[in-house]
Amino acid sequence: MADMVLMLEQIEVEFPVVTAEIRFLTEREGGRRTSIDPSSGKIYRPHFVVQNRTTRKAKMDGNGCTEQYFAMTFIDGPKNYTNGESGLFRFYCPYWTHPEHPDMVAGTQFTVREGGTIVAGGTVIERTEPKSNLHRQASDG
Repeated sequence: MADMVLMLEQIEVEFPVVTAEIRFLTEREGGRRTSIDPSSGKIYRPHFVVQNRTTRKAKMDGNGCTEQYFAMTFIDGPKNYTNGESGLFRFYCPYWTHPEHPDMVAGTQFTVREGGTIVAGGTVIERTEPKSNLHRQASDG
């Protein structure tokens, strides 16, 4: 558990951390068979697409998915979460400095993807800037 706390502290220094209300689809709705538990120590790294959170079908053409996917890594969420419920989850975006990466600011809606499958939809509640940026801004100011 101490390793997990250290890892979280390092993440918060280097990456913006996003808190979002997310609802994972049930298996019957085409979602995951099992629920995720970020506090279990298992790393969950799906992708997200910025779009209406209620979208249930990926946009495809003859070559595959036409939407832009962005990586996300979950770091916290409700204990004993059950798919089909809404919950507050925290994640970070490891490639957030990429020029095409969207700002995940309050109100941004998105879907969570595992491959071409939409497994959840969410809305950003809050984005906390990386502490390294806060330190830089304080010393620049």
